[in-house]
Amino acid sequence: MMLLPRNVGPLTLIKKIGSSGVSETFAGTIRHEKGGKENVVIRRVLPFITEDLARLTSVEARVKDLKGLRHEGLVKTMGWFPHKNERFVIEEKLETVDLQRVISWCKERKISIPTTMFLNIASQICTSLEALHAQSGSATGCKNILHLGLRPTSILLDEHGKVTFGGYAYTRSPSSLPGGSSGPVQLRIEYLSPEQTKSTEQLGPQSDIFSLGSVFYEMVTLKPLFKESSKQRTIERIRRADVTAQMMETKKIHPGLEKILFRALSIRQEHRYRRAFVLREDLRGLMAIHSFSNIDKESEEFLAPFFATEKASTTTTDKNETLTVQPTNDLGLKEALVREW
Repeated sequence: MMLLPRNVGPLTLIKKIGSSGVSETFAGTIRHEKGGKENVVIRRVLPFITEDLARLTSVEARVKDLKGLRHEGLVKTMGWFPHKNERFVIEEKLETVDLQRVISWCKERKISIPTTMFLNIASQICTSLEALHAQSGSATGCKNILHLGLRPTSILLDEHGKVTFGGYAYTRSPSSLPGGSSGPVQLRIEYLSPEQTKSTEQLGPQSDIFSLGSVFYEMVTLKPLFKESSKQRTIERIRRADVTAQMMETKKIHPGLEKILFRALSIRQEHRYRRAFVLREDLRGLMAIHSFSNIDKESEEFLAPFFATEKASTTTTDKNETLTVQPTNDLGLKEALVREW
């Protein structure tokens, strides 16, 4: 087990906040050459990747593509830092709450996400996803950069309800990792598309859109769409993609949404929405019967409990010094931080 906090060059890993089949995620800081520290998210690439040249090369190319993303709705990948036999990816840290926390909070209190707030968030998610898919990957040669790990924890909300995407996956799916869906760590597979569970099928924007359909269903019902008692049974449900009963449930809550989700969750890629902006336009058809004149205030009031907690806690370094947050467009990283490979 890694002892924290841990200093790695200009980086300090303070608290572990998550893991995937490829990396461990830490809240941390980066020290600037000109002084001051900045809060960042640090993802440590796991040893089974760094010890395998082919896998490491693939992840490096993926990170390089992500590093080129520039859109207000997408978390910035700031750099790639090699340290001895380890590799770290540095991402910007935002003052946000992830959608999973919001869903869990609503479920505990048996309350629903308000209709206008759901539609507003869903529309923004589509905008961010379209911005991601609109960019090609020069390092990987992909026509559209995909998220590949879209789930509630990768959707971030600020205190006003503004959406930002993060938590990009570095590989096509957990099924491509050693041990298949069981993998070297506990993985979240219930948001995969059917084709992501098979190593031979091509992936495109429709794969992320299928995952997005699962997320929208959970936002409305507060229940995961495909999760079963075991990973294998979950994969079997995803591959069948039989959601008829669940869509009838959705229809009772948000009439008209079931038609959108049916299309997003089609078992065949060619029958799904090809682009996120088309899905967004269908959502806006549902939005037309609601008023959004006070959506900012409504979102702020609904999300206030999360940010009251965040503001009450002060982030400190291992020396109990308050961190100074620097603008993310001025990295000032040490020369060892590799910007181009």
